[in-house]
Amino acid sequence: MNEEQQYETEIAEMRLDEETPFYNEQRAESIYKIMKEQNARRVLDVGCGLGKVTTYLAQKGMDVIGIDVSERLIQLAKEKAKKNHVAIHFEVVELDKFDVNEKFDAVLFAGVLEHIEEEEKMMRDAQRLLKDNGKIVITDIPAFKFLYMDRDRRVGHLRRYTKNSMRKKLEAQGYENIDMRYYNFLMLFGTLYLLVFKKQEYPYAALNPVVNKCLYWWYKYVENNFVFPVGDRIIAVATVKKE
Repeated sequence: MNEEQQYETEIAEMRLDEETPFYNEQRAESIYKIMKEQNARRVLDVGCGLGKVTTYLAQKGMDVIGIDVSERLIQLAKEKAKKNHVAIHFEVVELDKFDVNEKFDAVLFAGVLEHIEEEEKMMRDAQRLLKDNGKIVITDIPAFKFLYMDRDRRVGHLRRYTKNSMRKKLEAQGYENIDMRYYNFLMLFGTLYLLVFKKQEYPYAALNPVVNKCLYWWYKYVENNFVFPVGDRIIAVATVKKE
């Protein structure tokens, strides 16, 4: 990712944080549910950005560390954690240079790998930080290659995926027991809107309080409790293949 793409990614991250608090909370809740399903208590959040998910997991009692290559985002993440009265270790570091004494139950990539040139290397780098039977958890994977558009390029998305392409990448890097499902059914219609009408951004600011509240209930009671046959994002969970 070049400097301009990094800047656009940061702007998009901050805009999403300001304009869609309902979605941020329920997105973090969906990730928390995944961690509970996997019995993960100690989590590394790679590419943690503003620390929305990191802070939420810490508030739920998890032992979580957040890393990112952006000094600006890490500083904002620290401020968010402090504001929410949780102690979290954040660090500006690349994954392949990060090390700790105690390994993790899960390494999380939430909306990260689509920004990375060598995303398969990052998948591989995660393995040395996982406990035995630890999980790689990848969320917010942009789905369907035919939906790749100008907005993807602008915010630093290098690609979109299919379930099959993500499965092959995970298998090639030594993962097994791969579980995948779609997420964000409603956003799929928003993405189709951008593609068909050649728009540059989702109309977050146009969402009035009533619509925002309806979306909050949708994510809380429907999206986060049911698996849909299609969606704008993919979630993948896998374990390291035993030799």
